[in-house]
Amino acid sequence: MWFSTPEVGDWVRLKRRTPVSFSDHLTDGGLPAGSRACVLGRTGSRLDLEVDAGWGSTRVSVRSHDVTVIRRGGGSEAFA
Repeated sequence: MWFSTPEVGDWVRLKRRTPVSFSDHLTDGGLPAGSRACVLGRTGSRLDLEVDAGWGSTRVSVRSHDVTVIRRGGGSEAFA
């Protein structure tokens, strides 16, 4: 099976609910699975994302296997 990890500038979709704040951890809140995001940075297996939260955008850090690539090299300018 061919597998490639997301790189900076790729557009991705969250595979699972992603807590953003401490209260999200307590209340099972956060960004829903399926939210679209753009990869802003990468450190090892962690990705820094700008996520379209519906009411604006927010930045989160997730593991690379928690996202699916939906567009290669889309870029952060076009995502905004």
